[in-house]
Amino acid sequence: MKYFYIQTLDKNNFVPNNDEFLVTDFKYKFYYLLQEELFTFVASPDSSKLLVYYDTPRDKSSREQFGFHVFDTELNVLWHEYKELLVNDLKYDIDRHVINNNGDVFLLGKTEKRNKGSEFTIYAFYNRGEGYTEYKVDFPGLITTEGQLSLSQDGKLICCGFYTRNDVDKIAGYWFVSFDTNTHEIVNSYHTEFDIDLITQNLTYKEEEKTRKKDEKGKNVDLANYEIRELIPATDGGYFLLGEQLIVQEKELLPAKHGDDPAIKIFYYYNDIVVLRLNSEGSLVWSQKIAKSQKSLNDGGYYSSYGVTSQNDNLYFVFNDNEKNLDYDGSGKVYTFRANQDDVAVVVKLDTEGAQKRTALFAIDKRDIVLRAKKCKEINSGEMIIYGEKKTTQRFARLIFN
Repeated sequence: MKYFYIQTLDKNNFVPNNDEFLVTDFKYKFYYLLQEELFTFVASPDSSKLLVYYDTPRDKSSREQFGFHVFDTELNVLWHEYKELLVNDLKYDIDRHVINNNGDVFLLGKTEKRNKGSEFTIYAFYNRGEGYTEYKVDFPGLITTEGQLSLSQDGKLICCGFYTRNDVDKIAGYWFVSFDTNTHEIVNSYHTEFDIDLITQNLTYKEEEKTRKKDEKGKNVDLANYEIRELIPATDGGYFLLGEQLIVQEKELLPAKHGDDPAIKIFYYYNDIVVLRLNSEGSLVWSQKIAKSQKSLNDGGYYSSYGVTSQNDNLYFVFNDNEKNLDYDGSGKVYTFRANQDDVAVVVKLDTEGAQKRTALFAIDKRDIVLRAKKCKEINSGEMIIYGEKKTTQRFARLIFN
């Protein structure tokens, strides 16, 4: 995969136009490593720049290597970079990518430490590669586990994530740090624990009572198995930090015989969404959990998870749900979504005060496809392209929220 091609789609019907053309090739000295690599695409806030990032495969003897190209709106190459880090760790990962309106690029590197959380480093490329800075994200005494990058309304670089007390599969609170991209200095840092009201939200009465009693006795009741998702800027300079509960369980059906591999089932559970509303300094304004229960088998959560867009600081989440949850009011049982079993696509509106409203996205009698929520993408504020499929039928639609 040495070449990068572009082909446009008709905006009205999403049919590919007959205009495929070569944008650039990747002929640097390590080009042969790109044979198995995928690309990441990120637009600047004003859509004037496009970042195309590629992380090269490597083995135990090689260091972390990556490259990227920055394009303008006509897909002209503005500048590009290839870098080799002084990191030789197969667990090292760069999975967060941000580009600002000037074309500066920011990447978040993550090193997982066994039973000690993760360490984070921000790599900042300025002035079309002429300037370079590394930021170490450090909170002494905290075990940081998850991180995300974003840009504030005034151009500051924001890094935010979760931390734990001692169990890396649980999260006890969140951390926040902002950087001035002109002075390259830390502007503000903050961290705080989750309160018991967030932890017990959406539990049944018995589960909530049991959890609160454990908390009163000083026992660990932290949220378990949450992964960080988006860090969305708000119009007032604040942010929305989103996380989702993901549990993957393997179950052996039959023991292996005569050297054969055992038969294994892998279950995927995509559950509640956590939303933290932060102010410009990183302090918590309010927090909410959106009830969601999705279960699937051996498919990687094909129809699970969610898509999200924001409009005037209202958040709109789309995902597959069980139709019995349409009247869910925050208490009682949350019914589980399984594809083709009482499934319904829903929209949950989370308003500026944190109040929720859940409605069906389509009429119940017109659910001839199943939403692929992971493929639903925001294209403008309050505007989203959604995608659904069933057998050989595929369908796109544009949602506009006012």
